[in-house]
Amino acid sequence: MVRRWLILFFLAGIFSAVSAQDFFLTNIPVDHKRQGFYFSFENTNFFKDNEFESSVVKGYTLTGAWIRPKFVFVPSDKIQLELGWHYLRYNGAGSASVSVPWISARIYFARGWQFTLGDLNNSRNHRLITPVWEPERFLTDKPEAGFQVLHNADQLYFDAWLNWEQFIQQGDPFQEHLTAGVSLDYKFVNSEKFSLSLPVQILGHHHGGEIDSSPLRVQTLMNLAAGVKAKILLDGFVRQINLSGYYAGFKDSKGNAGLPFKKGNGFFSSNSLETKIGKFGLEYWNSKNFLGIKGMQLLQSVSGINSTYPESDYRKKMVSFFYDFQKEFYKGIIFGAKVEGWLEPEHHDFSNLYGLYIIVNQSFLIRQL
Repeated sequence: MVRRWLILFFLAGIFSAVSAQDFFLTNIPVDHKRQGFYFSFENTNFFKDNEFESSVVKGYTLTGAWIRPKFVFVPSDKIQLELGWHYLRYNGAGSASVSVPWISARIYFARGWQFTLGDLNNSRNHRLITPVWEPERFLTDKPEAGFQVLHNADQLYFDAWLNWEQFIQQGDPFQEHLTAGVSLDYKFVNSEKFSLSLPVQILGHHHGGEIDSSPLRVQTLMNLAAGVKAKILLDGFVRQINLSGYYAGFKDSKGNAGLPFKKGNGFFSSNSLETKIGKFGLEYWNSKNFLGIKGMQLLQSVSGINSTYPESDYRKKMVSFFYDFQKEFYKGIIFGAKVEGWLEPEHHDFSNLYGLYIIVNQSFLIRQL
Protein backbone atom coordinates (compact mmCIF):
# COMPACT_ATOMS: atom_id res chain seq x y z
CA MET A 1 0.00 0.00 0.00
CA VAL A 2 2.84 2.42 0.86
CA ARG A 3 4.35 1.89 -2.59
CA ARG A 4 1.06 2.87 -4.25
CA TRP A 5 0.86 6.08 -2.30
CA LEU A 6 4.47 7.00 -3.10
CA ILE A 7 3.89 6.45 -6.83
CA LEU A 8 0.82 8.67 -6.90
CA PHE A 9 2.46 11.48 -4.92
CA PHE A 10 5.44 11.28 -7.26
CA LEU A 11 3.13 11.66 -10.25
CA ALA A 12 1.52 14.65 -8.57
CA GLY A 13 4.87 16.34 -8.26
CA ILE A 14 5.41 16.16 -12.03
CA PHE A 15 2.70 18.70 -12.72
CA SER A 16 3.06 22.38 -11.99
CA ALA A 17 -0.46 23.41 -12.99
CA VAL A 18 -3.19 21.40 -11.33
CA SER A 19 -6.92 21.91 -11.16
CA ALA A 20 -8.42 20.82 -7.85
CA GLN A 21 -11.85 20.18 -9.28
CA ASP A 22 -13.14 16.63 -8.87
CA PHE A 23 -12.61 14.45 -11.97
CA PHE A 24 -16.25 13.62 -12.42
CA LEU A 25 -17.21 17.28 -12.64
CA THR A 26 -15.03 17.87 -15.68
CA ASN A 27 -16.67 15.82 -18.42
CA ILE A 28 -19.41 18.39 -18.94
CA PRO A 29 -21.11 18.31 -22.35
CA VAL A 30 -20.40 21.19 -24.67
CA ASP A 31 -23.18 23.76 -24.97
CA HIS A 32 -23.28 24.59 -28.68
CA LYS A 33 -24.46 28.16 -29.11
CA ARG A 34 -23.56 28.26 -32.80
CA GLN A 35 -26.16 26.83 -35.18
CA GLY A 36 -25.05 23.80 -37.18
CA PHE A 37 -24.22 20.09 -37.24
CA TYR A 38 -21.52 18.80 -34.88
CA PHE A 39 -19.71 15.57 -34.12
CA SER A 40 -19.08 15.17 -30.38
CA PHE A 41 -16.84 12.58 -28.71
CA GLU A 42 -16.89 11.94 -24.97
CA ASN A 43 -14.64 9.31 -23.43
CA THR A 44 -13.45 8.25 -19.98
CA ASN A 45 -10.58 5.78 -19.52
CA PHE A 46 -10.12 4.53 -15.96
CA PHE A 47 -8.23 2.30 -13.56
CA LYS A 48 -9.68 2.21 -10.04
CA ASP A 49 -8.67 -0.21 -7.29
CA ASN A 50 -10.86 -0.51 -4.17
CA GLU A 51 -8.87 -2.30 -1.46
CA PHE A 52 -11.70 -2.70 1.08
CA GLU A 53 -11.17 -4.05 4.56
CA SER A 54 -14.80 -3.92 5.61
CA SER A 55 -17.72 -5.79 7.11
CA VAL A 56 -20.12 -4.62 4.40
CA VAL A 57 -18.39 -5.02 1.01
CA LYS A 58 -15.45 -6.85 -0.57
CA GLY A 59 -12.78 -5.07 -2.56
CA TYR A 60 -12.73 -5.02 -6.35
CA THR A 61 -10.94 -3.39 -9.29
CA LEU A 62 -12.41 -1.45 -12.20
CA THR A 63 -10.36 -1.06 -15.36
CA GLY A 64 -11.76 -0.11 -18.72
CA ALA A 65 -13.28 2.74 -20.70
CA TRP A 66 -16.52 4.11 -22.01
CA ILE A 67 -17.00 6.07 -25.21
CA ARG A 68 -19.92 8.22 -26.32
CA PRO A 69 -19.74 9.37 -29.95
CA LYS A 70 -22.74 11.39 -31.05
CA PHE A 71 -24.03 13.73 -33.72
CA VAL A 72 -25.44 17.02 -32.47
CA PHE A 73 -27.90 19.22 -34.35
CA VAL A 74 -28.28 22.83 -33.14
CA PRO A 75 -31.02 24.58 -35.16
CA SER A 76 -30.99 27.58 -32.77
CA ASP A 77 -29.29 28.70 -29.58
CA LYS A 78 -32.34 27.39 -27.66
CA ILE A 79 -32.40 23.80 -28.96
CA GLN A 80 -29.86 20.94 -28.99
CA LEU A 81 -30.68 17.47 -30.42
CA GLU A 82 -28.29 14.54 -29.95
CA LEU A 83 -28.07 11.06 -31.49
CA GLY A 84 -25.26 8.63 -30.68
CA TRP A 85 -24.16 5.58 -28.73
CA HIS A 86 -22.81 4.84 -25.23
CA TYR A 87 -20.42 1.88 -25.01
CA LEU A 88 -18.71 0.61 -21.83
CA ARG A 89 -16.23 -2.27 -21.75
CA TYR A 90 -13.99 -3.47 -18.94
CA ASN A 91 -10.45 -4.51 -19.85
CA GLY A 92 -10.28 -8.29 -20.14
CA ALA A 93 -14.04 -8.68 -20.58
CA GLY A 94 -15.24 -10.54 -23.66
CA SER A 95 -18.11 -8.21 -24.44
CA ALA A 96 -19.51 -4.81 -23.58
CA SER A 97 -21.05 -4.28 -20.14
CA VAL A 98 -23.18 -1.41 -21.46
CA SER A 99 -24.03 -0.79 -25.12
CA VAL A 100 -27.06 1.44 -25.63
CA PRO A 101 -28.17 4.18 -28.03
CA TRP A 102 -27.96 7.81 -26.90
CA ILE A 103 -30.98 9.97 -27.79
CA SER A 104 -31.41 13.34 -26.14
CA ALA A 105 -33.28 16.60 -26.75
CA ARG A 106 -32.54 19.79 -24.79
CA ILE A 107 -34.28 23.17 -24.67
CA TYR A 108 -32.61 26.24 -23.17
CA PHE A 109 -34.95 28.64 -21.43
CA ALA A 110 -34.30 32.19 -20.29
CA ARG A 111 -31.79 32.97 -17.56
CA GLY A 112 -29.86 29.74 -17.69
CA TRP A 113 -32.63 27.17 -17.25
CA GLN A 114 -32.63 24.06 -19.42
CA PHE A 115 -34.98 21.10 -19.90
CA THR A 116 -33.84 17.71 -21.23
CA LEU A 117 -35.88 14.74 -22.43
CA GLY A 118 -34.18 11.43 -23.20
CA ASP A 119 -30.66 10.60 -22.07
CA LEU A 120 -29.30 12.79 -19.29
CA ASN A 121 -25.63 13.68 -19.06
CA ASN A 122 -24.88 13.27 -15.37
CA SER A 123 -21.33 14.58 -15.46
CA ARG A 124 -21.81 16.42 -12.20
CA ASN A 125 -23.23 13.40 -10.30
CA HIS A 126 -26.07 15.78 -9.38
CA ARG A 127 -23.64 17.17 -6.75
CA LEU A 128 -24.94 14.61 -4.25
CA ILE A 129 -22.86 13.68 -1.20
CA THR A 130 -20.99 10.35 -1.17
CA PRO A 131 -23.21 8.51 1.39
CA VAL A 132 -26.18 9.16 -0.93
CA TRP A 133 -24.48 8.86 -4.34
CA GLU A 134 -21.36 6.87 -5.26
CA PRO A 135 -19.22 8.96 -7.68
CA GLU A 136 -18.00 5.69 -9.20
CA ARG A 137 -21.38 5.41 -10.93
CA PHE A 138 -20.07 7.92 -13.45
CA LEU A 139 -17.77 5.12 -14.64
CA THR A 140 -20.01 2.06 -14.39
CA ASP A 141 -23.70 2.92 -14.84
CA LYS A 142 -25.53 3.13 -18.12
CA PRO A 143 -26.67 6.68 -18.92
CA GLU A 144 -29.63 8.01 -17.00
CA ALA A 145 -32.71 8.48 -19.16
CA GLY A 146 -35.94 10.35 -18.49
CA PHE A 147 -36.22 14.09 -18.01
CA GLN A 148 -34.30 16.81 -16.19
CA VAL A 149 -34.64 20.48 -15.28
CA LEU A 150 -31.23 22.06 -14.67
CA HIS A 151 -30.10 25.53 -13.65
CA ASN A 152 -26.46 26.28 -12.91
CA ALA A 153 -25.92 29.91 -11.97
CA ASP A 154 -23.56 31.65 -9.60
CA GLN A 155 -26.10 32.00 -6.78
CA LEU A 156 -28.36 29.00 -7.40
CA TYR A 157 -27.74 25.44 -8.56
CA PHE A 158 -30.92 23.45 -9.19
CA ASP A 159 -31.17 19.95 -10.61
CA ALA A 160 -34.42 17.94 -10.68
CA TRP A 161 -34.55 14.69 -12.63
CA LEU A 162 -36.32 11.40 -13.19
CA ASN A 163 -34.33 8.36 -14.32
CA TRP A 164 -36.55 5.56 -15.67
CA GLU A 165 -34.39 2.47 -15.12
CA GLN A 166 -36.74 -0.43 -15.92
CA PHE A 167 -39.64 -0.13 -18.36
CA ILE A 168 -42.54 -2.60 -18.22
CA GLN A 169 -45.34 -3.67 -20.53
CA GLN A 170 -48.62 -5.44 -19.80
CA GLY A 171 -48.00 -8.75 -18.00
CA ASP A 172 -44.22 -8.44 -17.63
CA PRO A 173 -42.94 -10.68 -14.78
CA PHE A 174 -40.84 -7.88 -13.29
CA GLN A 175 -41.47 -4.47 -11.76
CA GLU A 176 -40.71 -1.03 -13.13
CA HIS A 177 -37.74 0.73 -11.50
CA LEU A 178 -37.21 4.47 -11.33
CA THR A 179 -35.12 6.98 -9.42
CA ALA A 180 -36.04 10.64 -8.95
CA GLY A 181 -34.23 13.43 -7.18
CA VAL A 182 -33.81 17.12 -6.45
CA SER A 183 -30.47 18.74 -5.70
CA LEU A 184 -30.18 22.44 -5.01
CA ASP A 185 -27.56 24.74 -3.55
CA TYR A 186 -28.47 28.36 -2.75
CA LYS A 187 -25.76 30.89 -1.85
CA PHE A 188 -27.16 33.37 0.65
CA VAL A 189 -23.72 34.96 1.13
CA ASN A 190 -21.73 35.40 -2.08
CA SER A 191 -18.81 37.82 -2.08
CA GLU A 192 -15.59 37.86 -4.08
CA LYS A 193 -13.60 35.90 -1.45
CA PHE A 194 -16.26 34.09 0.57
CA SER A 195 -19.51 32.23 -0.01
CA LEU A 196 -21.96 30.48 2.28
CA SER A 197 -24.69 28.25 0.89
CA LEU A 198 -27.51 25.90 1.88
CA PRO A 199 -27.53 22.61 -0.05
CA VAL A 200 -30.63 20.38 -0.01
CA GLN A 201 -30.74 16.93 -1.63
CA ILE A 202 -33.68 14.53 -1.99
CA LEU A 203 -33.44 11.12 -3.65
CA GLY A 204 -36.14 8.47 -4.07
CA HIS A 205 -36.05 4.99 -5.57
CA HIS A 206 -39.22 3.09 -6.47
CA HIS A 207 -40.02 -0.51 -7.48
CA GLY A 208 -43.62 -1.07 -8.52
CA GLY A 209 -46.06 -0.81 -11.39
CA GLU A 210 -49.71 -1.58 -12.09
CA ILE A 211 -49.54 -3.72 -15.24
CA ASP A 212 -46.80 -6.23 -14.32
CA SER A 213 -47.36 -9.79 -13.05
CA SER A 214 -44.49 -9.75 -10.55
CA PRO A 215 -45.34 -11.14 -7.07
CA LEU A 216 -42.98 -8.63 -5.44
CA ARG A 217 -44.41 -5.90 -3.23
CA VAL A 218 -44.05 -2.18 -3.95
CA GLN A 219 -40.91 -0.57 -2.54
CA THR A 220 -40.13 3.13 -2.08
CA LEU A 221 -36.86 4.18 -0.47
CA MET A 222 -36.02 7.80 0.34
CA ASN A 223 -32.89 9.78 1.19
CA LEU A 224 -32.67 13.37 2.41
CA ALA A 225 -29.55 15.46 2.98
CA ALA A 226 -29.33 19.10 4.02
CA GLY A 227 -26.54 21.21 5.42
CA VAL A 228 -24.26 24.23 5.14
CA LYS A 229 -21.29 24.83 2.82
CA ALA A 230 -18.60 27.50 3.01
CA LYS A 231 -15.89 28.44 0.50
CA ILE A 232 -12.99 30.78 1.16
CA LEU A 233 -10.78 31.98 -1.72
CA LEU A 234 -7.10 32.71 -1.04
CA ASP A 235 -4.11 33.93 -3.07
CA GLY A 236 -1.20 31.84 -1.76
CA PHE A 237 -0.18 28.18 -1.95
CA VAL A 238 -3.66 27.32 -0.66
CA ARG A 239 -6.11 28.64 -3.23
CA GLN A 240 -9.42 27.66 -1.66
CA ILE A 241 -10.81 26.26 1.61
CA ASN A 242 -14.01 24.19 1.47
CA LEU A 243 -16.04 23.37 4.59
CA SER A 244 -19.36 21.53 4.75
CA GLY A 245 -21.61 19.60 7.09
CA TYR A 246 -24.78 17.64 6.28
CA TYR A 247 -27.56 15.86 8.10
CA ALA A 248 -28.60 12.78 6.11
CA GLY A 249 -31.72 10.68 6.54
CA PHE A 250 -33.12 7.39 5.22
CA LYS A 251 -36.65 5.98 5.19
CA ASP A 252 -38.25 2.81 3.82
CA SER A 253 -41.66 4.41 3.33
CA LYS A 254 -43.47 1.17 2.40
CA GLY A 255 -41.58 -1.09 4.81
CA ASN A 256 -41.25 -3.75 2.08
CA ALA A 257 -37.51 -3.69 1.39
CA GLY A 258 -36.64 -6.49 3.84
CA LEU A 259 -34.11 -4.35 5.72
CA PRO A 260 -33.28 -4.74 9.44
CA PHE A 261 -34.47 -1.14 9.95
CA LYS A 262 -37.09 1.16 8.46
CA LYS A 263 -35.37 4.50 8.95
CA GLY A 264 -32.03 5.95 9.99
CA ASN A 265 -29.83 9.02 9.92
CA GLY A 266 -26.26 10.21 9.72
CA PHE A 267 -23.92 13.21 9.76
CA PHE A 268 -21.45 13.82 6.95
CA SER A 269 -18.68 16.42 6.95
CA SER A 270 -16.42 17.06 3.96
CA ASN A 271 -13.57 19.57 4.18
CA SER A 272 -10.68 20.25 1.83
CA LEU A 273 -7.81 22.53 0.87
CA GLU A 274 -7.33 23.26 -2.81
CA THR A 275 -3.65 24.02 -3.38
CA LYS A 276 -1.23 24.55 -6.25
CA ILE A 277 -0.38 20.84 -6.16
CA GLY A 278 -3.89 19.44 -5.80
CA LYS A 279 -6.67 18.97 -3.31
CA PHE A 280 -6.20 17.57 0.22
CA GLY A 281 -9.35 16.53 2.03
CA LEU A 282 -10.71 15.14 5.29
CA GLU A 283 -14.20 13.63 5.67
CA TYR A 284 -16.18 12.23 8.59
CA TRP A 285 -19.26 9.96 8.57
CA ASN A 286 -21.37 9.08 11.63
CA SER A 287 -24.57 7.12 11.03
CA LYS A 288 -27.05 4.67 12.48
CA ASN A 289 -29.41 2.46 10.45
CA PHE A 290 -28.59 4.32 7.25
CA LEU A 291 -28.96 3.16 3.66
CA GLY A 292 -27.88 5.40 0.80
CA ILE A 293 -30.00 4.28 -2.14
CA LYS A 294 -27.21 4.93 -4.65
CA GLY A 295 -24.48 5.66 -2.10
CA MET A 296 -20.96 4.39 -1.58
CA GLN A 297 -21.23 0.79 -0.34
CA LEU A 298 -18.48 1.22 2.24
CA LEU A 299 -20.58 3.77 4.18
CA GLN A 300 -23.81 1.78 4.47
CA SER A 301 -25.36 0.17 7.58
CA VAL A 302 -26.29 -3.00 5.68
CA SER A 303 -23.92 -5.70 4.50
CA GLY A 304 -23.88 -8.09 1.59
CA ILE A 305 -21.14 -10.28 3.10
CA ASN A 306 -21.89 -10.43 6.85
CA SER A 307 -25.31 -11.62 8.06
CA THR A 308 -24.65 -10.45 11.66
CA TYR A 309 -23.98 -6.85 10.58
CA PRO A 310 -25.01 -4.39 11.86
CA GLU A 311 -24.94 -5.13 15.54
CA SER A 312 -27.86 -3.96 17.66
CA ASP A 313 -27.81 -0.17 18.19
CA TYR A 314 -24.49 0.06 16.32
CA ARG A 315 -23.45 3.55 15.24
CA LYS A 316 -21.08 3.55 12.27
CA LYS A 317 -18.23 6.05 12.55
CA MET A 318 -15.71 6.52 9.75
CA VAL A 319 -12.94 9.00 8.90
CA SER A 320 -11.49 9.55 5.45
CA PHE A 321 -8.56 11.45 4.01
CA PHE A 322 -7.94 11.93 0.30
CA TYR A 323 -5.71 13.63 -2.22
CA ASP A 324 -6.63 14.30 -5.84
CA PHE A 325 -5.29 16.29 -8.74
CA GLN A 326 -5.70 16.71 -12.47
CA LYS A 327 -3.86 18.22 -15.38
CA GLU A 328 -5.40 19.47 -18.63
CA PHE A 329 -2.89 18.55 -21.35
CA TYR A 330 -5.07 19.96 -24.12
CA LYS A 331 -8.43 21.67 -24.06
CA GLY A 332 -10.94 18.96 -23.19
CA ILE A 333 -8.31 16.25 -22.48
CA ILE A 334 -7.57 15.75 -18.79
CA PHE A 335 -5.41 13.35 -16.78
CA GLY A 336 -6.40 12.81 -13.15
CA ALA A 337 -5.53 10.70 -10.14
CA LYS A 338 -6.95 10.20 -6.68
CA VAL A 339 -5.98 8.34 -3.50
CA GLU A 340 -8.37 7.90 -0.60
CA GLY A 341 -8.38 6.10 2.75
CA TRP A 342 -11.32 5.22 5.02
CA LEU A 343 -10.81 4.21 8.67
CA GLU A 344 -13.51 2.59 10.82
CA PRO A 345 -11.96 2.46 14.34
CA GLU A 346 -14.76 0.37 15.89
CA HIS A 347 -13.90 -2.62 13.67
CA HIS A 348 -10.22 -1.70 13.18
CA ASP A 349 -10.88 -1.63 9.43
CA PHE A 350 -8.87 0.49 7.01
CA SER A 351 -9.82 0.67 3.34
CA ASN A 352 -7.86 2.44 0.63
CA LEU A 353 -8.88 3.42 -2.89
CA TYR A 354 -6.84 4.82 -5.73
CA GLY A 355 -7.52 5.59 -9.36
CA LEU A 356 -6.11 6.98 -12.58
CA TYR A 357 -8.26 8.63 -15.27
CA ILE A 358 -8.01 10.18 -18.71
CA ILE A 359 -11.12 12.13 -19.68
CA VAL A 360 -11.79 13.37 -23.22
CA ASN A 361 -14.50 15.79 -24.27
CA GLN A 362 -14.24 17.06 -27.84
CA SER A 363 -16.70 18.60 -30.29
CA PHE A 364 -16.18 19.44 -33.98
CA LEU A 365 -18.30 21.58 -36.28
CA ILE A 366 -19.28 19.61 -39.40
CA ARG A 367 -21.46 22.20 -41.06
CA GLN A 368 -22.66 25.63 -40.00
CA LEU A 369 -26.25 26.62 -40.71
